[in-house]
Amino acid sequence: FLDDGLKSPKYFLQRTDPSSIISFSTIEEDGDGNLWAGSFGKGLFFKGQTDTTFQVFTGFSPGHTLPSDLVIYAIRADGKGKIWIGTYSNGLYLVDTKNQTIQVFKTDKRKPFSYAHNDVLCLQKDQKGGIWIGTDGGGISYYHSALANFSIYSANNIPDTISIEQVRSIVMDKQGKIWAGTSEKGLFCHDQKNGTFRQLAFEPYKKGITNPNRIVSLLCDDEGDLWVGTQTNGLLILDPKNGKIKYWFHPGASGLRNIPDPTIWCMTPYHDRQILLGTRNNGLLVIDKRKGLFANYNQAKSENRLAGFDNVRAITTVDDSTFIVGYERKGIQLFNSRTKSFYDLPGQPAREPSKGEIILKSIFYRFPFILIGTQGSGLIVYDMRSGRRYPVTSAHGLPNNTIYGILEDQARHLWLSTNKGICRLDLPTDPSSIHPADFDIYNVQDGLQSNEFNTGAWYRDKNGTLYYGGVKGLNYFNPAHFIKSSQDVPVVITQVNVKNNPYTSDTVI
Repeated sequence: FLDDGLKSPKYFLQRTDPSSIISFSTIEEDGDGNLWAGSFGKGLFFKGQTDTTFQVFTGFSPGHTLPSDLVIYAIRADGKGKIWIGTYSNGLYLVDTKNQTIQVFKTDKRKPFSYAHNDVLCLQKDQKGGIWIGTDGGGISYYHSALANFSIYSANNIPDTISIEQVRSIVMDKQGKIWAGTSEKGLFCHDQKNGTFRQLAFEPYKKGITNPNRIVSLLCDDEGDLWVGTQTNGLLILDPKNGKIKYWFHPGASGLRNIPDPTIWCMTPYHDRQILLGTRNNGLLVIDKRKGLFANYNQAKSENRLAGFDNVRAITTVDDSTFIVGYERKGIQLFNSRTKSFYDLPGQPAREPSKGEIILKSIFYRFPFILIGTQGSGLIVYDMRSGRRYPVTSAHGLPNNTIYGILEDQARHLWLSTNKGICRLDLPTDPSSIHPADFDIYNVQDGLQSNEFNTGAWYRDKNGTLYYGGVKGLNYFNPAHFIKSSQDVPVVITQVNVKNNPYTSDTVI
């Protein structure tokens, strides 16, 4: 170590025995003035500000240790108490000095966001806090904490015997297990506490049902039972602990278990532990799991109604007696559970005959607005006070005009799943003023399972974590823990090529 005030070097770790000589490869000073030194085959060394010499650093508590024979080529401190250690053949280590933890990262072909190669030659930190990882044989990889906002279930990180593609519905049970309904493979379940996975499939209730395992709605009731709504195979109620069917409602059942429709698009809690269900061909059903079908409210049976008022795709609660009912092609109505009556809203917020039928995908309510997600018509914001409707499309900043799901986070931001990723919307008090600056857009490059999401596949748990399912798996994230990258670094253009030749000019381009 050379000091300007010293005429000769100062040795912090001097060895005279040739067999004990250590060859150092790199040294880095962290934000607290500590020194970290990497060696060829002798591991990592550490010297604190007040220490007189370097000591071998092998980690913290059991489970958070470093091998003592690492070949270290690069060390980089990130300025936030974390030290990145690049090794040859042993991968990349991250030492968190504040939390006293150590993580090891190794390339994994099954994981699309793992880094390129286990031989790390150099590390650099950029002005935005990103870490650039240079490897021997795998090119350059890049890490930024903002890229780790989205957790994922996909074919790349679950057992081969489990399917999570084409997610159609999501719920968390009372034990904290995640359940997802798929298009063809029944139920996916992950117990995050013990790391186990399960897949449940069902037999058809009658012959001729080609796909009994298309699970399009899920709900966990107050007693912890799992309600499973299918497309064409009725309603199943399971014990989530053992996966056994406790009750099965379908048109072929006898007595209390008989219901008029085998397709259950959506479900929401009703009264007295009953559940309100939206069906494909029979409007609303009210079911008590022990007593059976309690009521059937079907607008299409009214003499004054046309076909289409029986296909209920979404239900949202307004208060203890009012529900918003969304029909696939007939807009929305209010349903009063006390009077058992349906009411139209002024202005027909989700019907626009002059432009053809609007196909409804989802509903979200936050007074005074009803938000309607549509297929191809963007987002419709309806003001219940004035009866005015405000269409929001890609021209206003949406990434895509198909809106599958709408959820609100703990900070009252809205999150929308689309065919081109997920976006966050800060809804202004005046919806007519919505513009691109109100949106933050995330896509597959940010860690999403795909840019394309699915109808019915969204859920928010009690901790504020949001879940969205799509064609290649399921993403989950808590916006309260979201890390947004800093402002883009100013771009400086140093050269322009025209047809591969440098362009020169006396005027500004």
